[in-house]
Amino acid sequence: MNNNNTSSWWLLSRAQVLKVLYTDPKEGLTQNEAQKRLLSVGPNTIVEAVASSAMKLFLNQFASVIVLVLIAACSIAVILGAWVDAIVIAVIVLLNALIGFYQEYAAEQSLAALKRMTKPLARVVREGKDYDISSSDLVPGDVIILKAGDVVPADGRIIESHELGIEEASLTGESVPVTKSDTILIKDSYGVGDLKNMAFMGTLVVKGRGFMVVTETGTQTEFGKIAQMMAQSSEKETNLQKQLKQVGSVLIVSSCVIAAIVIGIGFLQGIPLLVLLFTCLSLFIAAVPEGLPVVITIALAQGVKRMASRQVLIRRLASVEALGSISFICTDKTGTITENRMVVTDMYAGGAFYKVSGTGLIPEGTFTLGDAVKNPQQEDNLAMLLKIGVLCNSAHLEQQDTSWVLDGDPTEGALLMAAAKADLYKDELEKQYPLLHENPFDSARQSMSTLRRLPQGVRLFVKGAGDVLLTNATHKIHNGIIVPLTQEGRAELERINSDYAQKALRVIALAYKDRPEDTFNNDTTDETGLVFVGFMAMMDPPRKEVRQALSRAQNAGIRTIMLTGDHKETARAIANGVGLITNSGDVLTGKELDILTDEKLLEALYSVPVYARISAEHKMRIVTLLKKAGERVAMTGDGVNDAPALKMADMGIAMGITGTDVAKEAADMIITDDNYASIIAAIEEGRGLYESLVKFLRYMLPTNLAELLVILWGTLFKFVGMKALPLVTLLPVQLLWINLVTDGIPAIALVFDPLHKGLMDKNPEAFSESLVSTRHLKDLFLVALLISIGVMLAYCYGITYSPQVGQTMAFTALVLLTYIQLFAVRSQFKLSFFSNPFVLVAIGVSLLLQMLLIYVPVLQRLFHTVPLEVIHWQGILGITIGICLVYSLFKKLF
Repeated sequence: MNNNNTSSWWLLSRAQVLKVLYTDPKEGLTQNEAQKRLLSVGPNTIVEAVASSAMKLFLNQFASVIVLVLIAACSIAVILGAWVDAIVIAVIVLLNALIGFYQEYAAEQSLAALKRMTKPLARVVREGKDYDISSSDLVPGDVIILKAGDVVPADGRIIESHELGIEEASLTGESVPVTKSDTILIKDSYGVGDLKNMAFMGTLVVKGRGFMVVTETGTQTEFGKIAQMMAQSSEKETNLQKQLKQVGSVLIVSSCVIAAIVIGIGFLQGIPLLVLLFTCLSLFIAAVPEGLPVVITIALAQGVKRMASRQVLIRRLASVEALGSISFICTDKTGTITENRMVVTDMYAGGAFYKVSGTGLIPEGTFTLGDAVKNPQQEDNLAMLLKIGVLCNSAHLEQQDTSWVLDGDPTEGALLMAAAKADLYKDELEKQYPLLHENPFDSARQSMSTLRRLPQGVRLFVKGAGDVLLTNATHKIHNGIIVPLTQEGRAELERINSDYAQKALRVIALAYKDRPEDTFNNDTTDETGLVFVGFMAMMDPPRKEVRQALSRAQNAGIRTIMLTGDHKETARAIANGVGLITNSGDVLTGKELDILTDEKLLEALYSVPVYARISAEHKMRIVTLLKKAGERVAMTGDGVNDAPALKMADMGIAMGITGTDVAKEAADMIITDDNYASIIAAIEEGRGLYESLVKFLRYMLPTNLAELLVILWGTLFKFVGMKALPLVTLLPVQLLWINLVTDGIPAIALVFDPLHKGLMDKNPEAFSESLVSTRHLKDLFLVALLISIGVMLAYCYGITYSPQVGQTMAFTALVLLTYIQLFAVRSQFKLSFFSNPFVLVAIGVSLLLQMLLIYVPVLQRLFHTVPLEVIHWQGILGITIGICLVYSLFKKLF
């Protein structure tokens, strides 16, 4: 075999392809030759990236800074014999590891889904006989038999076609099946969707039959190239994960600085090493917000639940937060902007122009002529047009329960549904007009015809391309009368056909002719001498709600661009229909993108909203450029070709109805109704979740810093001579209680705060600001400082009674001050006191539990507390109110 360096197979004739591949169309390859080629080129399989083992994925969960610090704290607790602290920390670490492992293990299945999409068996011709063999054993030069229902097992050149139609939506995004032929193409450069003499692995044969000779296998196929891009795409780190790393770093640095001070002072005082280790344990526990991972998981899960009610399924919890800061949406057209159903919208019959309402597979709609609603069965010309569309049709439409199911080509289904809106159904019409002969659609003559018996004789019903039927027509129906088709009349009909096409409508012409039965020869096609009846024009209609959703996205500072495999004019018409562009709006094609530099393409992405004839490589390039420019990118898709870009985007969004397994596995989010409007709803929820996370951190982190400062103050005070003060002002078990229960329960209640009404009026930057920005850090340290001062004042007051009373008062004061901080944070988001009753209930429960720790003897021993008297409570409340007043004064002044 002259092993192929030939990539442009479409430029070669059938004979040339067979010669290059050293194969015979009737005999195929010999078994020996096939085996040699298999050894040379390798199996026809998709090479998967080396997947991480389950153990490796699990161990990766312990690599974050916060988790490592918790592990260190747990180790110190074990050494010191603080078993309660050690067990609590270990449970927290293990729980978070299991959650993370589950999420990442599911994400690793995307490449496995690619293999599942390939057909395991292929019908091959070898040594003159037909065999079913494993598709993995196919080699270049194999002759493959294709028929309706088959999944194409490799890439190949069509060498024989009998009305062979292949749906390539998973590769190109186009919903209309492509009719294949063995005709040589003349241009050197085509998009995948234009290669009508080629078939591609993973696409579906929907009609006809044919033969192809395999040209590429395995990773050399279009399918395989996408798999390789998937394997090379690195796992993205979500903004939430980055933010938590920053938060962890701030806390760890703070704890290390304070630990160094404490240890230095301890050595100067001659404090034993074990005591210093115990102090470090308290510091580590104070630094790490142990309850934060659990709270965030619950918040994300609640966000996921809310999104599910808005037709959104989230695959990766950590990705939910990324939605809020999305600045670019790269959306597909078919099924997302449009309904993914061909629908007849316009008709021309007998000289009159009709409009048809209704969408989808629902036989409901009205026929209008101008502003007047018409009964189609009383409009003779219109009724004849609809009947021809039904009687010259190989598709079937049937009702199952309350829905309708189409079996056949979407275009033919649109004709059936248009007729059904006029109460004209195929079963009934076929009984009236029995079929005598059918001439299937042929791509060469671009028409289909059926011969049917009428009471007065026989009639040939014809449908096909407008230019073809007009060429074959000699008469036309005009105002109910058959008149000769003059040159002027033909030109007028050609103009109407062209006008429909320029509106991106798919146009079908319909005609007929009557003859005595004995003049027809059933073995030939005679579609000349026709009476032209009219046109049916159809489109994949835009979703009604998309225009408003696009407006909401624009108000929110989110730019939307449409990436589609469809033709340029189709893309332009749909984009214009939903308000994405105006009539003068620019549309760029994939070929035009190829000649643009990265700089020029990036400029275009900010000014041109529509891109047609886009390939998988184009999508990857666009996502890469936007991310390099600092944009947060959401990419939608449903096909195999979309998977690499979905994986690379900040938010990969797959379609739930039309999406392939590969797209769904690569995505972070799945839209169950395939609707662009649901994406905007999800972004609103994501923004609400971001605000929740900000509230969590503004509420919980000051507590952790305050705990660090309290331990520091205890050390410094002891150093300057306050001998009654223990080195550790707050014990590890008390710190764990505050971090997990006192902070945790009210924080969970924050999840149920109502969404802010102005969420979709802010720019994305408002939802991507660093949680540890200078502005946030200043506020965080101010609040932490004031809380720590309040705690130490409570301790110093209580220690005049006893060290145990002082420690219990400090413990309780910290609890109360965290609640004050909670309401302060909620007020910053303009949330009223009673807007979320769950917060009030959570604080009530936490306070009740705190009282149990103080007054129940068993819990007193466990948490090292003593009962407080009224005078002690008065001191705590006075200090708490004083700190609140000071904080309010600071906020007003600065």
